[in-house]
Amino acid sequence: MGSLEGMTVEAENLLRSASFVAGASRLLSAVEPIVPFGCPFFDSFDSSSIAEEMEREAFKVASHPFHFCAVFSGDTGFFSGAGKLASLLEKSGWHVTFVPGLSSAQVLASRLRLDWRNWTLVSAHGVECDISAEISHGETVFFLTGGKTSAKTIADFVLENSVPCRFVAADRLCYGDEAVVDRILFGDGGEGSFSESEIERICSMRLACVLVDRSVCRTPFSSMRPAVRDDAFVRGSRGVSGAVVPMTKRIVRASVLSILEVSDGETVWDVGCGTGAVSVDIALSAKCRVFAVEENRWAFELERENRARFCAWNVELHLGKAPDALVSLPPPDAVFVGGSGGRLAEILFVVFRKNPRARVLVPSVTVETFSQCVEISERLGLSVEATEIAVTSSFPAGKSHLMRAENPVTLFLMRKAPS
Repeated sequence: MGSLEGMTVEAENLLRSASFVAGASRLLSAVEPIVPFGCPFFDSFDSSSIAEEMEREAFKVASHPFHFCAVFSGDTGFFSGAGKLASLLEKSGWHVTFVPGLSSAQVLASRLRLDWRNWTLVSAHGVECDISAEISHGETVFFLTGGKTSAKTIADFVLENSVPCRFVAADRLCYGDEAVVDRILFGDGGEGSFSESEIERICSMRLACVLVDRSVCRTPFSSMRPAVRDDAFVRGSRGVSGAVVPMTKRIVRASVLSILEVSDGETVWDVGCGTGAVSVDIALSAKCRVFAVEENRWAFELERENRARFCAWNVELHLGKAPDALVSLPPPDAVFVGGSGGRLAEILFVVFRKNPRARVLVPSVTVETFSQCVEISERLGLSVEATEIAVTSSFPAGKSHLMRAENPVTLFLMRKAPS
């Protein structure tokens, strides 16, 4: 950690004989009492700047034996700037030795008396971090915060999406003013909110570590993975007729996942998402962001319920009609058009205007939709790969079982033809 109390004896001995010390100001202040009198300090947390300053200082004392020290908070192998600095110095012929300290994950686990072997460790310290994807895919996620992602932004996400979890935020671990907020939210006795003093404490945290532990508030379906069985989804009924909202069946969804090949970090649109079965399966298949668009409010609420049911927090819901509701969304890498409302050509125009390299998958169960996909792809100059799925399933007939054919589904994968 970043205090003398958390420093190893090896590190302390090296600092007591240092010829030069570089690091962030808070760390320099911590080690100043043990560094030799008159030893030059360089205040910076940037590895490139530290390497350049070390080169300059080395030139001044080139005729004398010396060793330089760079101090970083935490463990040298745990999302540390030490690795980059070592790489820069070694290219110039320096001999570099790592002396690790306590990592914040170790210290927090000891404070909470938890085993951290199954934690997902995520660095959000000055780098982009998709909170929703990490929480959806990791049952217990440890965040190092800093920059755009802070303890507050993670707390806001958990509260806004009613994520059942144990939320822990810890700031300045091992310092005299250490602050920890520990709260069960939305399940198993959780209150779903923070006290005013806890909110104030979380808002003041700058370089905190945050633990979001969903294992203490399991839902029956939180561990399920794609393709999820059909009867696990909430379907509901609509109006006086009691009609069940349409849903893409499991066999078809498995093919959708295989054909779209969504990767970590990608942005996906599910247009006309209905119950949200495809949205959920895609969200569980990769650390991606899924934007689910639905114009029917009743179906939209089903999607919201299914998202929570499967802990698919990387699905962002939008109530609206395509293509108008698509204009404000970020450019997609992949698109599934579950329902177009007769405006498929306009939807595709928006998609390819946002990202000419997008992959679009359109299911067809009628001859009319089949013909429309062929006509639109030719008109827009799209390349098409068509896959027909014809499924026959067994059903009980007395003591025997008969086979019954389902309606065939054709999946059209469209993308811009290479020029």
